[in-house]
Amino acid sequence: REYLPKFRTVNPNTFWLPLGCDPEVHRRWPVEKRFDAGFVGGVSAGSVREQLLQRLSVAVELKYERCFWDEMAQLFSSSRMVFNNAVRNDLNMRVFEVMSIGSFLLSDMARNSGQDELFMDGEDYACYHAGNLEKVAQFYLENEALRERIARRGQRLAHNAHTYRHRVEDLLDVVLASKP
Repeated sequence: REYLPKFRTVNPNTFWLPLGCDPEVHRRWPVEKRFDAGFVGGVSAGSVREQLLQRLSVAVELKYERCFWDEMAQLFSSSRMVFNNAVRNDLNMRVFEVMSIGSFLLSDMARNSGQDELFMDGEDYACYHAGNLEKVAQFYLENEALRERIARRGQRLAHNAHTYRHRVEDLLDVVLASKP
């Protein structure tokens, strides 16, 4: 979304279409919550993401795997919270996948990504910044009822407004000129 103004200099009829989720694939598995935090994704050596994950792993029990599909959904389902870090200020797939599964999302703010337009901190997910990651994670681990309420609300929002079906409908509405 951050690059829309640049794209529109080439073609004014360029629109932002956020990513989404598939509730049949990104679904909660009937597993117990065994890990304080989970993460699935790439980690480059020396990256900010690696540093944040290292700090988080010192503060809480962190389960990290590089996996996909059902294994990813199972890891997210068995995590009390799922860590996200936007590498290039992107509103990445993990945001939608975690919410669809109904797990609690702990994410940084991807500025200019539309994240703050689609989701509310403390309502649909929890936002941290580099200086308070451990504190925010610990707060939500100690407040299970609040954490689970936020996760359920995030799941409802993902299923009611952010599925691939919603994205196809938006795409067709824009292409057919019935939606600005």
